[in-house]
Amino acid sequence: RAQPGRMGATESVDKPCLPQKEAYEKCHTKWYREEFLKAKSVSPPDECRTFWDLYTICVKANISKRFNVKMDDDDDDEDDSALQKSVEETKKP
Repeated sequence: RAQPGRMGATESVDKPCLPQKEAYEKCHTKWYREEFLKAKSVSPPDECRTFWDLYTICVKANISKRFNVKMDDDDDDEDDSALQKSVEETKKP
């Protein structure tokens, strides 16, 4: 049973994706405070978009698994895999 104020099923498909969500939020918050509020930039950096993309890929995958549905017919799994590989390579020392 879901706790009051919680979204139940959404929480369970989102939970495995918390690292991706936190990475996006950290990136976006940094940009917002250091760039946007000081009128230095009106768009978040591409890095933030990459974190957002990884988060949404993760959520979609977990929804697909849990409810046995395909999220987007127009999604290209090869593009998603390439994006994940690209980000993992940038993390290497």
